[in-house]
Amino acid sequence: MAAEGLLELEVSMLQGTTVPVTIPREEYAKVLKAQLAPKLVGGPAAAQLRLFLGGQELTDDQCLGEQLDSGANLAVVVGPPVPEWAEELGFTSDHPHWLREHFARYGLEGPEWLTDDAAIWKRLADEYAAKDEQMAGFKGWGHRLHLATPALDRRLGQVHAKPGEKVQLSFSGRIWNNNNDSCIHQCGLAMGPLSEGADPFLGEIYNGVPRGAREVRAVVSVDAPQEPGAYMLYRFGDLQYSFRNAKRNFCNRRTTMVSDDYPGSFVGWLVVA
Repeated sequence: MAAEGLLELEVSMLQGTTVPVTIPREEYAKVLKAQLAPKLVGGPAAAQLRLFLGGQELTDDQCLGEQLDSGANLAVVVGPPVPEWAEELGFTSDHPHWLREHFARYGLEGPEWLTDDAAIWKRLADEYAAKDEQMAGFKGWGHRLHLATPALDRRLGQVHAKPGEKVQLSFSGRIWNNNNDSCIHQCGLAMGPLSEGADPFLGEIYNGVPRGAREVRAVVSVDAPQEPGAYMLYRFGDLQYSFRNAKRNFCNRRTTMVSDDYPGSFVGWLVVA
């Protein structure tokens, strides 16, 4: 019998191997994956693991004590490898699959590199490196934005929601001006793909004159789409006297509800299931 405050779990792999795990009830699925990974054959990274309870996947941000009772039997599936830098940013092995699904489902022309997981990750890594270089030298007007936990203490690659659920999305990042000038700079958030006629705009992230590489923190309330799927979150920027003008410009030039600008404007995923 588990001690008070602890869960004793049995985690099974597809080949039949079962691993016992004891973990505090208040911990999250992400912590369970980290504890479980070194015990599995081949030593996969925690970001490769997917946990299931009776066919229902546990997401990283779910509290174990709210989902499980002691003695529960979980199944674990090991996905493709995730680069270490991507794991540190909270991405999982599903990222390349979601990106291909994004292109295919909405009839976007897929580039040659889209079939290669490693190439998808490299594109994103190169984009982050380029943004860091621009930020360090104040080259151009730019921003780098990430999903984050509500406490803003950890970055995420994705947030999970149920169809129609109201979700509070937290973000952290940096915004800067070319040569550290005094232009009024806007950064906004959008989501796609969406149904025909839907507004891709989600919310304001920043509006002001950043001094240096200004830290950005924001929370945007979103009603998750009714249709299950992985929805791309992306950012847009402008140099206007007001955010209203920046939003109007974005809506006027966004002639499609689907973003194919990966990795240039990519922020993360809202996964609806």
